[in-house]
Amino acid sequence: MSESPRPFTVGEICADVRGRLEKHFASVDILGEVTNFTKNAASGHAYFSLRDRDERGSESVLSALIFKADLSRVKFEPRNGMRLVATGKLTIYSQQGRFQLQARALRPIGIGERELAFQQLQEKLRAEGLFDPMRKRQLPRFPARIGVATSTSGSAVRDILEKLRERWPIAEVRIFAIPVQGERAASAIAATLAWINILAQDPDHRIDVLILGRGGGSVEDLWTFNEEIVARAVASSVVPIISGVGHEDDRTICDLVADQRALTPTDAAIKATPSRTEILDLVLSARQRLDRSMRDRFEDLQTDLRHAKARLRRDVLKLHLDALSRRVSTSRERLKRHIIGTLEKMHLRLRALAARLDAVSPLQVLGRGYSLTQVLDDSGARKIVFDATDVQPGQKLETTLARGRIVSIVT
Repeated sequence: MSESPRPFTVGEICADVRGRLEKHFASVDILGEVTNFTKNAASGHAYFSLRDRDERGSESVLSALIFKADLSRVKFEPRNGMRLVATGKLTIYSQQGRFQLQARALRPIGIGERELAFQQLQEKLRAEGLFDPMRKRQLPRFPARIGVATSTSGSAVRDILEKLRERWPIAEVRIFAIPVQGERAASAIAATLAWINILAQDPDHRIDVLILGRGGGSVEDLWTFNEEIVARAVASSVVPIISGVGHEDDRTICDLVADQRALTPTDAAIKATPSRTEILDLVLSARQRLDRSMRDRFEDLQTDLRHAKARLRRDVLKLHLDALSRRVSTSRERLKRHIIGTLEKMHLRLRALAARLDAVSPLQVLGRGYSLTQVLDDSGARKIVFDATDVQPGQKLETTLARGRIVSIVT
């Protein structure tokens, strides 16, 4: 009599079935409706079910999970009732003997993944009031220090600096180098904005307005500026931010939460600075106020003089008043000519002084391609770097160029 085959243990049969499943269904796409979606706060993994119904109304349900690392690459937020395609492998969860899908990727049905992610984040931030015009900060009219956060290798930084130099050359410009695309770009931008806001606590380093920009590109290229971490960093900034991302037709979440949206990086530089017309209007307005004040004063004097004349009855006093009137008129013309002459002399002197200052400005040296590098310590003290041995890894450096400054860390 032959012996009966040895029975499987539970662990053995589960392992055998798991091996067969994972071999034959190593990568499958499964379409279904999401139900029971939950995310474990501790592990970051998500658990859900996929279900559908056949023509007879019979329901089929498949358990599924997606690990934290894979879930972090899903741009949208999976929700119950959403139809999607889950890509992954079929396996067995031995502890419960449950047949399940271990998903690696999720793709929504009927709409692109990035478009859906954009819509979901837009709805979320709008509900929090981050798009409300009332919470947005007003841009300074005449900024003394302008920050530019962008890539230092693209055309955007050149366009921005050229326009700033053309429109408002008296402003100090500080450049903050950031990556504008890639997996780590969003966290790097958020960290840079946090650092800029720390600097804002020191009046000597405070940025009056910040341009956050990059040139045009595809939706994927610009996606960094649709990440929630960047949007929240922009919204929480105490420094007013102008978003100049992409071209006119591009629109990002960053544009919606920023204090001002610009159509292009160049347009961002325009919005950050006053126009020549605005400056001229300000000067003309001041001159008109001065003229009006002088006219009102002279009219008051003439009124007083007329009243005095009315009270005087004697001809001799009338003659004196007439003489006084002529003296007032003469003095008025002399005063007017004197004021005009003084203003013209001051204008010529200021122009001469400006030319002399420009001739001896250190920026003339920098304009010939030289730069000045200084070590910055925690106390704010600066030390000029003459040799590579003057710096140590980890030290912060500030390089002054003819146009702008670059802050870097020695590695």
